[in-house]
Amino acid sequence: MKVRVSYGTAIAMGLIKAKLLARPTTAYLMTYYEGKCLNDCKFCPQARSSRASADKLSRVTWPAFDLSQVVENIAEVYERGGIVSLFAFTPIKGTPLENHASPPVKRYRRIQWAHYLIKTGKATLEDFEFDEDGNLVGFPRDIVNPMAFVTQGCPWCNRPYYNERPGKEPYNFPSSEMVELENIKRELF
Repeated sequence: MKVRVSYGTAIAMGLIKAKLLARPTTAYLMTYYEGKCLNDCKFCPQARSSRASADKLSRVTWPAFDLSQVVENIAEVYERGGIVSLFAFTPIKGTPLENHASPPVKRYRRIQWAHYLIKTGKATLEDFEFDEDGNLVGFPRDIVNPMAFVTQGCPWCNRPYYNERPGKEPYNFPSSEMVELENIKRELF
């Protein structure tokens, strides 16, 4: 039996020898089977009508490994739980949405800031103002905390470069130390 493992997870587990910018703190595994998924999500390379390679999800390669190899490398198993996760839409070649653009970083920053303020109890929906197109235009201008711009996925996940290409400004930073706060303030305000 095989399982797909994200490229970064495979490196961290020692299944692939390569260097990492930031060691992933969450293991990403995906069901493996021959062919495409039974579902047909328009954004997904795994979708049944997608022309994209089956070994990718987003731009990330997910090579297949024997399940026994992966199980031997898993130190802990986390219970599933519902949480709010943020990630920017990523157009994937070979999917029906391949020609759609990723969101502008400025817009995504405002969503990150609003998410952080609500999550930490510093604001409620009533504290935000939206224009007629649904854009967030007014919000609390609290002291900007770098944690608002760190990956907001599963607990302890730092998922670098899942939504962006290396060398470009990240949508999500792997750690608060890497947040470019002055740039973010310009994008927010």
